[in-house]
Amino acid sequence: MAGEDTTKLQFDKLSSMMRWTDAVSPTLGNIAVGKSSTGKEAYEELKGVVKNVLIAKKRGHTSPEISAEMTDLKNRLMNKQDPDTFAATKGNMGKILKVSIPTGLQAGKVTLAKKKELKPLAKVDLAFVNLWKQITNGTHKGMTKIEKAGMDARKIGLSKLITELKIKR
Repeated sequence: MAGEDTTKLQFDKLSSMMRWTDAVSPTLGNIAVGKSSTGKEAYEELKGVVKNVLIAKKRGHTSPEISAEMTDLKNRLMNKQDPDTFAATKGNMGKILKVSIPTGLQAGKVTLAKKKELKPLAKVDLAFVNLWKQITNGTHKGMTKIEKAGMDARKIGLSKLITELKIKR
């Protein structure tokens, strides 16, 4: 119980020192729309701190684990500093279109992306495109079984497409 209180106090201190946008990767796209308000050096330093915390807690500290902790940190900060945005997005940055220029520790005004409603034919087209990408990348479920049967890529694509279309009806 005492450890949880210490962690909560440390998080409260951290959340008073940084915005949730400081925990977002500073890619060109994120910076352009205001999702990230930090520089590359500062972000790498924060990742180093997260790595050291994971090592101190005797937890895994590989790149995916550090990224997961950075996402958790961003989500916790967003939930504390901008609960309305967190409720609308659950931390999914793809649902955020733009963040206005922040002031102080406030993250700035968030503009959410509008969800597109697709017509049934467009859904089928999208399903076909996604399926074809999975097949050509070799990531579709059951792909190795089909390849072992000796089918070429065209037959794989056609058979999977027919199967997907039958399922979607």
